[in-house]
Amino acid sequence: MENLSENPVYGISAKAYGARGDNTGDDAPAIQAALDAGSPVVVVPAGVYQVGQTLRIRSGTRLCLHPAARIIQADGAGRDSSHFVLTNAAHERGDSDITIVGGIWDGNAAGNRRGPDQPGSYTGVLLNFFNIRRLTLSGLELRNPVSYYTRFCRLREFLIERIRFRSAVIRPNQDGIHLGGDCEDGTIRHIDARGAGTPNDDIVALNADDANQRAQNLGKVNGPIRRVRVQDLFAEDGHTLVRLLSCRSPIEDVDIEDVRGGCQNCAVNLDAARDCLVPVFDPKDPANADGVGYINRVRIRHVRAYRSSGKSAKALIDLQTRAQHGPACC
Repeated sequence: MENLSENPVYGISAKAYGARGDNTGDDAPAIQAALDAGSPVVVVPAGVYQVGQTLRIRSGTRLCLHPAARIIQADGAGRDSSHFVLTNAAHERGDSDITIVGGIWDGNAAGNRRGPDQPGSYTGVLLNFFNIRRLTLSGLELRNPVSYYTRFCRLREFLIERIRFRSAVIRPNQDGIHLGGDCEDGTIRHIDARGAGTPNDDIVALNADDANQRAQNLGKVNGPIRRVRVQDLFAEDGHTLVRLLSCRSPIEDVDIEDVRGGCQNCAVNLDAARDCLVPVFDPKDPANADGVGYINRVRIRHVRAYRSSGKSAKALIDLQTRAQHGPACC
């Protein structure tokens, strides 16, 4: 059991570095100082911590938040494509062995706005992780992102579990767990989304390919997604429960099980982004005459879904992608 009191029995407290947690001022410099101090464990006690700059977590760090600790992005803090509420420190050379446990993470969509689809714009992503081996997220509650709740690329050996999505402010493209290119050997499980229009896009998206010129995708890469297990997803009124997006990059050896709840658009979407605002491929290109997508050995089981709201004409299971040895849905 994590000890998340004011005086942790191990590790260091962000309050020892000056974090106030009283919803006044900018606590980001103090929290960052605790993250940079070199302790393997950093604790954030109960409180409300406004952050006006990106928090960056280093390799070998375990960040533990009290269940009543709330990290909220300050008004206007989302300034450019390098800004997130939390990301890892070393995108270029990569990080390893990062764990984040607990807390409430709030993107403050009411006080921030995603930028236009042009280089340098603010992406609106709440938590962003890029180029990490052995990443764990466990027991987080994520609220009110400007776009994606979470975004991941170039992961190896990852665990994302017991994540709750809650939003009072609905914005376009609020994917829950958004897996981008070059992710392998991971588990996503026990994901819970409550409230009208939450999440307002895919609860779990495995997007090996994407329109990376869009603001929410700036900094993403395309590439294969392999050996991923997705288990136990629930939404009351999400947009789409699961998306697998492949046009040129493979999605292989994926097992998706126990998907249930209400959706406005699809339960399972493999339409290669044909109905998205910005297309990922040109259907008029002769090279795509036989279709697009490389879905191999994907198994989807135990889907129990219904149309919760909205007026979509799409099928609950929309398969418009080339597949071999799957997908098998039941």
